[in-house]
This record gives sequence, C-alpha cells and structure tokens, in this order.
Amino acid sequence: MLTHLSISNVVLIDRLDIEFKAGLCVFTGETGAGKSILLDSLGLALGARAEASLVRSGCDKACVSAQFQIPRAHLACNILREVELSDILDDDPAADGSVTLILRRVLSSAGKSRAFINDRPVSLNLLRRIGESLVEIHGQFANQGLLNVQAHISMLDEYAGIDRLEIAEKWQRWQSAKKSLIELKDMALRSREEEEFLRSSIEDIDALAPQKGEEEKLSRLRERLMHREQVLEALNYSYQVLNGENDPAGEACAVLGRIADKLGGDDLRNIIDSLDCAMSEIQEACAAIQSLSDDL
Repeated sequence: MLTHLSISNVVLIDRLDIEFKAGLCVFTGETGAGKSILLDSLGLALGARAEASLVRSGCDKACVSAQFQIPRAHLACNILREVELSDILDDDPAADGSVTLILRRVLSSAGKSRAFINDRPVSLNLLRRIGESLVEIHGQFANQGLLNVQAHISMLDEYAGIDRLEIAEKWQRWQSAKKSLIELKDMALRSREEEEFLRSSIEDIDALAPQKGEEEKLSRLRERLMHREQVLEALNYSYQVLNGENDPAGEACAVLGRIADKLGGDDLRNIIDSLDCAMSEIQEACAAIQSLSDDL
C-alpha cells in the first residue's frame, strides 16, 4: 500500500508531505483545487511521462517520492529480482516480513529526469514497470490493470497457485543439468576418439617391433644414406685401388719367394709371411668394402 507521498516544487506546490493510513483515503475538493496535481505528482513518481511545465516556476527542479509497503511475494519484488536488484529488498526489512519501496523522480526545468528506487539510480523504464505493478489509476483515458500485459503472468500464477520463483529456480537447475550433460557427452566422445587413437598407435608400435639399440642403428644408417653418393664413390675407389691389376704386395712376395732358398735364414721368410698376412687382410678389406657397397 501507499504509505507516504512527498512532493516538492511541482506546479503550485512548494512542499507537501502526505501520510496515508490503512483503509480508504479520499481527496475531495472543488474544481481547480489541485487534485489533479496530486495525481500528476504520483504519476511522476511512478514513471509516467514528464514535462518541464510540471516544475514550479522559478525553481530548478521538482522532486516526488512515493513510499510503499508491500509483501515480498509482490510482483514488484519479482521484477527487482529479475533485473538482479534483489539486494534493495534487504536494505530495511520490516518486522512483518514486508519490504519498503521508495520510488523517487527528479525532474529538471530543462525537462530531463532521473529515477531512483530506495535511493538506487535506475532506468525510467524499470521505474515505470515497478510503478505499474504497484498502482492502478482508473481514469477517463487511463488503462486498467487488467489490460497491463506485465501483470498477466502474475495473475495467472496466482490463480494456478504457482510459485514463479520456485519454477524459475527449477528451470535454472534444469538448464544447468542440460549443459552439464552436453559437456559430459562431448567429453565421452573425445575420450573414445582418444582411445581409438591410442589403440591405433599401440598397434603401429607393435607392428614396428622396436628393438633395443635400434634407434642408434637407424640414426647411423640415416647418416650414411644422407651421404650415400659420397660414401659409395669413396668405397668404389678404395675397392678398385686394393683389388686392381697392380698388386705390389703379391709381386714382392713372388720375387722374394724365388730367392728365399738362396738367401737362407729366417729373415726373408718372416718378410714373406708378413706380406702374405697383408694380402689376406687386403682381401678381407675388399670383401667388406664390397658388402658395405652392396648394402648402400
């Protein structure tokens, strides 16, 4: 209910404070007594359209405050919760659990206005939404509350006995669970893909059958292959030199063998034996060079 109305510098009113008691309150007076000014002032606090002509002549600004005492289940409280301003409801709780809302509007002589709820700056649109949920003005051209779309949901919820906040909370939990389910499904899909990749990698490794020391062996082979042409050229040249027509060790061994008996003693025999060993090792070296060349 409306408990207090404070008006300052509106049209003819310098300063006016009205306290409202429970029950029916009536403004009476002759035409021109100023009843419409009171309604215009209340409309200003409720977010109605304002004109600079409402500011009292000679004043910089006009100010109207309307104080309401409402239950926490009121539509206005739900609107504040929707826009994440529910902390306003906890500023000054009453003993009976109700809350106090003070709607204030300041209008400058230039036509600009500012809106406040419990001294918290808010948009004019929010002030209008809150005001329409608190007051119904039945006039010749004013819309009735039943035609206000903003109130339809609250009326339907009340008729059906539904707690809108509880449903909203359950909906939020459902959305959170739905999001978690999607994330878990994605995680499971990624896990299956990773499992398939790991299994395929293990099969490839098993097929390769790596052996101890194989990496060093392959590294050496890679080094050889990188210089294959240069190595083959050197091997072929060495083979040709060692296995060519000219055989100095063999020729020397044959000549010395013919004079071995004539010279006598073991000195020449030792030389011949050394030449035989040298020729044997040269042959082994040639075979090794040939084998290495074939591998490359």
